[in-house]
Amino acid sequence: MSWQSYVDQLTTKVTAHGTMEHCVEKAGIVSLADGSIWANTPDFGLYGYSVDVPTEDGASTEPCEINEVDLIRHVANNNGTSNSKAGIRIANERYYAVSHDDKEGTVYLKKNGGGGCLAKCNQCVVFASWNGAVQTAGFHPQPQNPGLCNELVEKVAQYLKSTGY
Repeated sequence: MSWQSYVDQLTTKVTAHGTMEHCVEKAGIVSLADGSIWANTPDFGLYGYSVDVPTEDGASTEPCEINEVDLIRHVANNNGTSNSKAGIRIANERYYAVSHDDKEGTVYLKKNGGGGCLAKCNQCVVFASWNGAVQTAGFHPQPQNPGLCNELVEKVAQYLKSTGY
């Protein structure tokens, strides 16, 4: 099985009643060692850029350099905490950690209009995001949602962990 087939498992849910597609907005599997992307949806990437963040006094802003490769690895290794003044940024979007599961290595994220799930495996990070304004396709269409996103990320991560990845 190729790495891309695992990303396909994040975007599609097969049930006894039918197949649901477009279950997540963006998805990727990222190496913990060097941050390389092993597989991804076309719109997922990890970028470097600068954003303005408020200063501590709140009176102005200051530039903050973003390295999403370092950020996703740090978030995965540190229970959802960011090492950047600009917070958690993945695929050019700002997220907030809402909870994490130490035992499973899973971090649940929120963003404007949606969210995401990140699961740390032995050698990689599995990530997917959802957007409440986007509808799934196929059997039982519904808005993308956290339950579906989390289920798919956790399932792929559990399998990869069991095989040593």
